[in-house]
Amino acid sequence: DPKHKLSTFILKNPPPSEANDAETNHIFDDFSQHATTNDVDEYDDWVSEPSDGGLKQLPEGISNLVMDNDLDKSVDERLDMLYEFFEKSKAEGSIQDSKKMLRESERLEVKEKAPLLLCQVIFDTDVLKQITQYRTLLLRLCLHDQTAQKFLLIGIEKLIKSHLELLPKAAHILKKLYDESICTEEVILAWGAKRSKLVDKELAKQIRAKCQPVLSWLEEAEEESETDEEDENVEFNDRARQLGTVIEKLSKDETENFQITTIVDNGEEIDIDNI
Repeated sequence: DPKHKLSTFILKNPPPSEANDAETNHIFDDFSQHATTNDVDEYDDWVSEPSDGGLKQLPEGISNLVMDNDLDKSVDERLDMLYEFFEKSKAEGSIQDSKKMLRESERLEVKEKAPLLLCQVIFDTDVLKQITQYRTLLLRLCLHDQTAQKFLLIGIEKLIKSHLELLPKAAHILKKLYDESICTEEVILAWGAKRSKLVDKELAKQIRAKCQPVLSWLEEAEEESETDEEDENVEFNDRARQLGTVIEKLSKDETENFQITTIVDNGEEIDIDNI
């Protein structure tokens, strides 16, 4: 009978007694007493959740994968991320780390628009002083990048919109960006000729009217430069023609066969062939 056999087995193999339970508990108590702080810390380290800097502790491949996910976001979302990054960097005092700012702008693939955001973070009514203060950072983002320079100028327009007391200083701001080699003559003139849709039409007209002395000065300088280049080309061509005429008269064969036939002795011309 299976039931009889099962009953017999249970009787012959009773469950552990309380004594055995006490012995088992003693073993675990003994382990707890001998467990070191390092054992606990090691365990805690293994299971701890990532902190704000946890991304740095991830293996490089996983870290890159997490960062690459940012590129799946829309441009507007990535611009918001960069703006928050700039604000946080300024609060922490690292905004002057131009290489770091450039890397993050490039990582999010919004480098050309970065100067527009930067204007909102680093500039206020003391913008003339701040252009000099942040010159290295601005150059890092704008040098040899005409699109970035255009967005910087749009950022200046938005700054003036937020601080209308800067409108009379618009020409000085523009000249400062030129003097510091942050914006090129070509970009400034293009900006002056056509407004951006990102800026209110009426305000854009007012800003350009205030900047007209600088724009006219740059236009005149450009015209003078072109005239000087044309004059140099004319002079060069004239010299080339004159040199070409001389060379044509004295060809290689002629110079090889050319002989001096007369000399001047005490003011008297003497024919060598007759000597």
